[in-house]
Amino acid sequence: MKNFTKFQTICLIILLAIIAATADKTICQLYNANQQKHLYPLSTTVTEIKNDTVTVEDTNGNLWSFDGAEDWQVGDGCALIMHDNSTSEIIDDTIISTRYQQNNWSLPYMYSNLEITDWNTNGSEIAFMLSDGTELYATKSENIYDR
Repeated sequence: MKNFTKFQTICLIILLAIIAATADKTICQLYNANQQKHLYPLSTTVTEIKNDTVTVEDTNGNLWSFDGAEDWQVGDGCALIMHDNSTSEIIDDTIISTRYQQNNWSLPYMYSNLEITDWNTNGSEIAFMLSDGTELYATKSENIYDR
């Protein structure tokens, strides 16, 4: 086997360290990219709070629970980040994070079977007629496109 000089040995060590660091970084990036494919958001509503456990329900009727009742109240909206555990079954998915999602007047409309049957606008106001006869109005408060 060939004997290396000190300079050649140092250069070889540096080269191998660079290759190892690059390969490690690439492997980590591939792993992280693969993990992000398995994350998805889920909107839920708080249905029960018992001791420190909060139970929420999604629009499909699935129940999820997490600890940390803090300021949660029944009826609050809760946005979840879920991990699918690399399976197609939803029952084994896990909650990665929770975030308070303020409930407001729009939630009953967003999670209903109502349809927009008519709409009108005059440039400063838009009106929607829903399939249950409800009329919704929105007024423009600022023109952000003329800046």
